[in-house]
Amino acid sequence: MDAAESADAGALGTGARRAYSPDAPRHVRVQRQASRRPGAFAIEDGALRVSYADLDRRAETMSGTLRRAGVGRGSRV
Repeated sequence: MDAAESADAGALGTGARRAYSPDAPRHVRVQRQASRRPGAFAIEDGALRVSYADLDRRAETMSGTLRRAGVGRGSRV
């Protein structure tokens, strides 16, 4: 845990409550977390570590590629 993460952990429960919307689409929740804590790990599996910022960038790249290929809401991929 780096110094920023340690400070975040130490502050848990001491600040204002943030609204959490479990009904929000997953991509929206990832975007929110990427803006709050971009360096935090979204995925950890052995040596693989992907930050929320990187996950959000990858998702945006993929969605742009799919849109340019004609994939829209409701399309099966």
